[in-house]
Amino acid sequence: MNVVKTAMGIFYNIFMILIYFLIFMGPFLMLSEGMEVIKTGVPKEVLPLASIGILGLLVYTNMKVSFFRGPFNKFPVLTPLCHIMFLIFVITDIFLIVLNGWAEYDYYNRTVAIILAISVLIVGRLFMSYWYTKHPISLKLKEVTNGKR
Repeated sequence: MNVVKTAMGIFYNIFMILIYFLIFMGPFLMLSEGMEVIKTGVPKEVLPLASIGILGLLVYTNMKVSFFRGPFNKFPVLTPLCHIMFLIFVITDIFLIVLNGWAEYDYYNRTVAIILAISVLIVGRLFMSYWYTKHPISLKLKEVTNGKR
């Protein structure tokens, strides 16, 4: 039983490394694809928001289940970093969805699409600033490092 549990934990953590790589690199890739959509007018593939929700659920279970929480206990800064990068990932996905609305479906013209896409980035960043003003990361790190979590 312990062998199966250990093997499952190893497999799950290797799988989660790939997911964290996607969450950390995804915003940069989506921003560069968004710039390419603006330049060429050709739509790009976008990750559906439901898929991002599933990724978020996997990351949440990885943070909350004590069996899988090893890296977060060893490096407490990973918890707020994952929160921030996940939010940025969602914001840049919506940014690319807005740009694809112009490039693929021609819902609005190019100027409106660029203004809407930049507005999505600004509103998302303002939301994150407001959220982390009300719930500072430093307090979360103190809770994690003091063992209250």
